[in-house]
Amino acid sequence: MERLNGRRDDQIRFIVGWAIGLFTFVVYNLTRAPTLSFWDCGEFIASASTLGIPHPPGTPLYVLIGRVFTMFPTSVDIAARVNLISTLTSAAAAMVTFFVLFRIIKGALGENGKDDWKTAACYVGAICGSLFMAFSNTHWNNAVETEVYGPSMFIIVAVIWLALRWMDTRETPKGTRYLIGIVYVGFASIGIHLTAFMVIPPVMLFVMLIDKNLRKDWRIWVTGAVLLTIAISFDWFALAWLGWTAVAAIMAITATRKRSWILICVLLIAAAAGFSNHLYIPIRSAQNPVIDENNPETLNKFRYYLARKQYGSESMIIRSFKRRGQFFANQLGDHARMGFWRFFKGQYGFTGYGFLACFALGIFGCIWLASRQKMLAMLMITLLLLGSIGLVWYMNFADGTRFDPISGDAYIEVRDRDYFFTPGFIFFGMMMGIGLAGLIESFFRSRKKKISGKWGWLGLVFVLLPIYQLQANYVSCDRSEDFIPWDYAYNILNFCEQDAILFTSGDNDTFPVWCLQETYGVRKDVSVVNLSLGNTDWYIKQMRDNYNLLDTTITDKMILWTVPTTLYDPAGNKHELLRPAEKYPDPITHTNEYLFPRPNPQTGGTLRVQDQLIELILQYNRWRRPVFFSGSLAGKSRFGLENHAVQAGILYKVVPEDASGTFDPDLNATLFGDSCQYRGVDNIELFRSESTTGNMMIYPEKFLQIAEAYRRRGDTTKSLEWAERATQQFPHYWRGPLVWADYLTAQGDSTAADSVIASAVKIYEKVLKVNPDNRYYHMGYGLLAERQGRLDVAQKYLEQAFYANPSDPIAFQSLIIFAQPRSLDDVIIRACRKWLEYFPNDEFARQVVAISRGG
Repeated sequence: MERLNGRRDDQIRFIVGWAIGLFTFVVYNLTRAPTLSFWDCGEFIASASTLGIPHPPGTPLYVLIGRVFTMFPTSVDIAARVNLISTLTSAAAAMVTFFVLFRIIKGALGENGKDDWKTAACYVGAICGSLFMAFSNTHWNNAVETEVYGPSMFIIVAVIWLALRWMDTRETPKGTRYLIGIVYVGFASIGIHLTAFMVIPPVMLFVMLIDKNLRKDWRIWVTGAVLLTIAISFDWFALAWLGWTAVAAIMAITATRKRSWILICVLLIAAAAGFSNHLYIPIRSAQNPVIDENNPETLNKFRYYLARKQYGSESMIIRSFKRRGQFFANQLGDHARMGFWRFFKGQYGFTGYGFLACFALGIFGCIWLASRQKMLAMLMITLLLLGSIGLVWYMNFADGTRFDPISGDAYIEVRDRDYFFTPGFIFFGMMMGIGLAGLIESFFRSRKKKISGKWGWLGLVFVLLPIYQLQANYVSCDRSEDFIPWDYAYNILNFCEQDAILFTSGDNDTFPVWCLQETYGVRKDVSVVNLSLGNTDWYIKQMRDNYNLLDTTITDKMILWTVPTTLYDPAGNKHELLRPAEKYPDPITHTNEYLFPRPNPQTGGTLRVQDQLIELILQYNRWRRPVFFSGSLAGKSRFGLENHAVQAGILYKVVPEDASGTFDPDLNATLFGDSCQYRGVDNIELFRSESTTGNMMIYPEKFLQIAEAYRRRGDTTKSLEWAERATQQFPHYWRGPLVWADYLTAQGDSTAADSVIASAVKIYEKVLKVNPDNRYYHMGYGLLAERQGRLDVAQKYLEQAFYANPSDPIAFQSLIIFAQPRSLDDVIIRACRKWLEYFPNDEFARQVVAISRGG
């Protein structure tokens, strides 16, 4: 076996590193999504295709790279080409991680290369650590779709590698070049995602502690402070950079000792050069691309955009000191939406004692490295803490205990936020690899043994650990047959009539639709109005100027928020906001009002800007174009739209006449016919996230609605047909077999009904094996078990579904409905107490708890 030093060892290390990169790329590519995915992926793909401006604070470098990838003939599907960015960079991150870990372990073991076990420890630790990192659940999921986190993780480990190269060459001109490269790459990475920049402060501290001359140079400290202001705000950075660059430039010209001042100038220029990719934002915005969020074409709008003021004027750092959730119990704990520990324990494919062993291995790696190489340990452990506890504190995710100042609703995260903690997960995987190297070192040093065939098997066993992890996480990370987001957007657009106006509510009914329209050219005749963005002034202006959806008599002064005003939330807290300078003619009250949140006398709540936007668009449209909504119309405006809504597929069409309670099963049966796409929805062996499962539920629900309409009409044949279709086409949705069985029972065929339920139970048992943590499937299995009379099993699974995410109203209601007729008071009281932690104003739960206390 080769020693640690020598040319041949360099060649072997090079081959092994590239082999890891190739291996992970093959695995990622096999599991890569064949097209777009839900959430931000569709927006990024559409922005890359059209060179658009995605949501703040922008990803200009990612958009530009994405544009290049759209032109590569790597796939017929354009989205698949952009997905390849994540696949390549994530595999490259695994490769670089191997080289980083090899260097760290080598440094911890010492330069003496006479012992074979040291070489074994380096290779085993570096290989395992890079694979632990590569196949951690969240990182792998980021590697198979269009997201910014794969490139961000590559940049993080690349900067660490540059820091290690600087450490080895710091006394040479090459070392200075590495230092400049770190600054450039760090600031360029902000154009992908700010997460990547988190590596810069620990690396800067590492550099200072390693190099005595830099540590004693006050100018370097000032330069570091100036560069780090970018993490606070663009304004601070711009002012600090301009001032300090001017000073450095003058001193570089006039000072006697110019060398340090020249280095400072170069570092400052490198930072500016890296950050310069952000110039894309105002330059491209000025050309008014189709996707132009915040319209950041002026300096003030550009500053607004970078500061993410669309999501609140308070800086993230200041906000982090005002907790939006319970730090230990929910944010750091086991909360379904943002709990770090919940996500962490599912990362490495091991459960129970296996996970505890992994956890102990990572902690041992930290301790072992700290006892061997204090500076390297400081760097890695600091990054681990920043990527875990630090990000939990900084992101400060909401758990339902804080209220929106406009709507008065409790704010809670709408999706799992594990992807924000990817740095913590990959660094702990790296520490697990270092821990394995430490175990090998402890074993052979204490026994003074040499590597032999007998002990070589031990290294092989260690290397097989991440292979087990790969096998355990493969199904949950496999997106290779996931066409659901593409089909979902396609169906939404095809439910619309020609030249329709389509109102959408959130990310998953907007971004995929944008992607199909702008990337694939599907149904560009449909004008999409996103109601979430409809609460912003810049978007309303775009609806008027770019889409001709508003009357031009609605002037800029009626739209743009320029005048300071005060708003009080339900708790009485004061909020300083901006409102338009002039009032607009309200089409309902026929008075002049501000296009701004205000009390709604009809509901006693708040009339949101998006509701006023709907009214203005409908007034201007005057039935010239058909109007559709992708969600419920209740409370959308003061027009009483819910009384003028006709269901059209999964959409609602607004009609002039009163349509209360009308539903046309023939029309909807036609709409859900051959023109719809449902690729892969009947495959029970595919993993499905909870968000995907929730989006898919709308299809069988509509099928069952058609079935019920036919049943009421007296058409038993069609009623049974659509109930069966809901069951067969969507076998993972529990209401299909339940309703079908009820229909069969009503026809007197209880044997067939029991057979339907029994078949559904068997299907669900298979579905649960593939999706063991999906609360929707736990709930479905519980309801099917209830239908069979297996009440203990039903209670167990319904409780599991609720406590997996105690903020889910469907799971809460299902458990309560099950428990009430059976007088399971303890179950009801316990569930209500948990529910009140997220929704403290829920009257039913408050009454239950009060009665239980004798109140």
